[in-house]
Amino acid sequence: MAKRMKHADPTSRGRSHAGPIFFGVTSMRRSALACLVACSFLFTVKDSLAAVIFSSSASAPSTDAWDQFYFGGPGNQHNTEDYTDNAGPPGQSFTTPNLPGVFLLNAVGMKGRGDQGDALGSNWGVRISSITGTVMSPLLQNTAVATAGTGASDWILMSFSGLDQLTLLPNTTYAFQFYSDSGYYGFENSDGAVGSYVGGDGINGATGNRNFSSNVAAIRGYDRTFFADLELVAIPEPSTMVFSILGGLGFACFTNRRAQYKS
Repeated sequence: MAKRMKHADPTSRGRSHAGPIFFGVTSMRRSALACLVACSFLFTVKDSLAAVIFSSSASAPSTDAWDQFYFGGPGNQHNTEDYTDNAGPPGQSFTTPNLPGVFLLNAVGMKGRGDQGDALGSNWGVRISSITGTVMSPLLQNTAVATAGTGASDWILMSFSGLDQLTLLPNTTYAFQFYSDSGYYGFENSDGAVGSYVGGDGINGATGNRNFSSNVAAIRGYDRTFFADLELVAIPEPSTMVFSILGGLGFACFTNRRAQYKS
């Protein structure tokens, strides 16, 4: 009498029964290692591109809806407040728009008032701080920005890239300051001029000659002729972020399962 043949379980074809298969553990470890290596590489590249670049222009910067600026000077000259050799360094506070998202700070600048002496060609310092009342909390400081020759009435701009490009919160007040490590360069202000900027004030450090030793701001009650270049970065809705994350996880799982079947 012929023996009845047992049929193999169709669900077991081509599979090993070493244990339950959830994900390819080895494949996941490799993927995680690859991600870590890639992130490390990206941060290294971003760090290497970090820079603060000095530039100048006779023309006022172009603006968009998110930039903060005052172009109404010149006002009255203040020899003890408007110059890069003053104690402390001059600058301006400004407030970011109250919009959903965050803002990349691309550049800050102030306009010269036509009076400078041997400040160009020396190193300059720039500092960005958040400011509450008169208290500044430094976020970025560079005291070795190389400069080049420019006109005494030019716009002086400091542009940021890489890790030196700050991300600013909405509806928050920040401040920037400049100084030169030699010579002097005077900036325009709005004192006695037409109009004003409502989101901040011209400032100086309370103390410190050619340095950022003070975190206290002297509020001047007028504005510098200034510019802050902001770039809006929208934040996705929570539901969009969840679907993106789930989609990414699903794709990773699918890829790992395929790799498991092939191996």
